Formats: sequence, C-alpha cells, structure tokens
Amino acid sequence: MLAPAMNAVPKTIAGWQARIADVLSVRYALLRGWTAGSALIAGLIQTFVFARVLSPDRFSLFILVAAVGVSMWLFDLGLSKILFVRMRKHYLSGESTLGVAAQANAVALFYTIAIGLLAVACFATMLARPGETVWGATEFALFFFFSAINLAWFVLRNVSVAVDQFIYFETLEALRRVGYIALLVSMLAGLPFSVFVVAINFGWVVLFGLAARHLVQRGALTPHLRGLASRLREFFRENWPSALRTGTHAAGEIYIHNVLYLAVPVAAGLGAPYQQ
Repeated sequence: MLAPAMNAVPKTIAGWQARIADVLSVRYALLRGWTAGSALIAGLIQTFVFARVLSPDRFSLFILVAAVGVSMWLFDLGLSKILFVRMRKHYLSGESTLGVAAQANAVALFYTIAIGLLAVACFATMLARPGETVWGATEFALFFFFSAINLAWFVLRNVSVAVDQFIYFETLEALRRVGYIALLVSMLAGLPFSVFVVAINFGWVVLFGLAARHLVQRGALTPHLRGLASRLREFFRENWPSALRTGTHAAGEIYIHNVLYLAVPVAAGLGAPYQQ
C-alpha cells in the first residue's frame, strides 16, 4: 500500500513544478508583452505631450536628442552578449560567476561614463545655440542621458537573464514604462518640463540601484567598483576574438540601417525632399 503513495510523490512534485513553470511563463509573456507594447505607447504619448508643452523648435530638437540617445544601444557592439554567454556558462556549471560579474561591472560603468561624457557634449552643443540658456541646455543633456543610459541597462538585462532573473528584471522594466508614461501625462496637468527631466533620471537611479543590489546578491554583479580599467583590459584580453567578431557584425548592422540617412543629405543637401 505504501509503494503507490511513495511513487505518487515525485509525480505530484513534478506536476507542481510544471504548473509553476507554466505560471512563470505566462507572467513573463505578459511582462514582455507589456514592455514591448508600452514602448510604442510611450513613444506616441511622448510625441503628443511634447508637441503641446514645448515650442515647435524645442520640440523638434528634443525628438532629435531622444532619437540619438536611444540609438546609443547600437554601440554595445555585442559586448553584453559575450557577458551573457560567459555568465550563463559559469552559472549552469555551478562555477563561481564573480570574475565575469566584475567584468560586467566594468562594462556597465564604462558605458555609463561614456554616456555621461556625451551628455556633457550635448550640453555644450545646445548652449552654443543663439539665445539658449544654461538650464535649457541642461534639459537637453538630461533628456539625452535618460534616453542613452539604456546602453548600460542593456548590460544588466543580459546578466539578469544569464542567472535566471528575467522575471525580476522585466518587472522593473514594466514599472519603468508605467512611471514614464505617468510623468508624461502629468505634464498635461501642469507638471513643469524641468521637473519631468529631473524625475525621469532619478527614476533611472532608483532602477539601477534595485537591479544592482538584486544582481549582487546572486553573483551577477559585484559590490566593488574599483579596478575599472584593469577589468576592462581583462575582459578584452580574454574575449578579444569574440569582441572583434560581434563588433564587426554590430558595426555592419549600424551601417546598413543608417547609411541612406547619411548618404541622401550628403548627396542632395538638407531638405532634399522639398526641392522642386
């Protein structure tokens, strides 16, 4: 009589595991569906709101700054994927992930510093415009930083997936989309644009803090920020052939996707579609 009962236990456990996996799959599908769909929704709302709270000339410049900032993720050049592959290999084999985690720290920090320097360049460029104020140029720089820091967030996304923390990461991503849309709509109710650009960057600080703490606890990042240069050298020394291949592929992809946008103005001048 005991044998059937004992044989039923593994089946029950297996059944619960399958049910949990199904629930997680549905939850993940819903989260991914929301983050993908909300990106389109946020873009449409952003255009609608900006057109109503900004002057026409500033509206066009902010849209341009946003487009350049968002495109920065293309310059990852496949490094995040290399981190994913190495992290995943160590994680599945039960080996320590701290070495790869330290390199992930270095790559994410390197991207953050690079985006910060580009934001400073954006500030200087906008400040050079006739009639531009210091705070007006700061708004452009803050909005560029907000749009471009996705490059560093992309590193955290990949290492999160590598250690099976995709549900947590997608939850943060979903909350980020909700918060951004809420702040956009708030401007229609009177929220100043200056408060908006500060708030969206503060949101990034909170999200990076939550994600980093969670990943440190799971060995996908390290709590130590020292040795950035040495960790980067170590990463490229160990992964140079792969980095070269992925970088060449990514650079070719950037060229193919954008060459016509550069070639047409160079060949025909600005405003060519309006020439008779």
